[in-house]
Amino acid sequence: MGIYKYLMFSSIFLLLSFVIGCDPFAKTADDFYEKTASTDLTSEAINKIAIGQTEERIINVFGEPEKLEKIDQPNVSHLSYQNEELRFVLNEQRKLIEYFVAAPALQTFKGVKIGDKKKRIIESYGEHYYEREEGGVKALGYFDKENGIMIEFALKEGKLQFFLVRAYE
Repeated sequence: MGIYKYLMFSSIFLLLSFVIGCDPFAKTADDFYEKTASTDLTSEAINKIAIGQTEERIINVFGEPEKLEKIDQPNVSHLSYQNEELRFVLNEQRKLIEYFVAAPALQTFKGVKIGDKKKRIIESYGEHYYEREEGGVKALGYFDKENGIMIEFALKEGKLQFFLVRAYE
């Protein structure tokens, strides 16, 4: 009888997950780390703001944020600019650990910008990438394993919608 209960609850969980829109089989960037070769991302920055820089440096470049949000668990702060199309995430030491860009006026270090196609991303960053899909958005990602940085590009209908750069452990 125990196996039948397990199968019934498992089936209900999977069904609810799909109905709610949460794919329990969706892969995260972590799932691709081991099999994706490293790409040099040491120069990656947005207006010369790179992973590891301070809150003070971000404010010197972009000014006071439009929105500042502090989160207790994990202990991070979010600085938002340009109607939240540019967001920085700082750790408890007030150092940049992640940034999100959906602003059309901004681009990666290699010149990739919102609206670019997948081909342009690959021409700029190379063939050592992973692909995954989540919620109808396709992601193309690169790891810099030597420097602990990753970049992920989100594509919808073949065009870049936003990109995310973060420290990766």
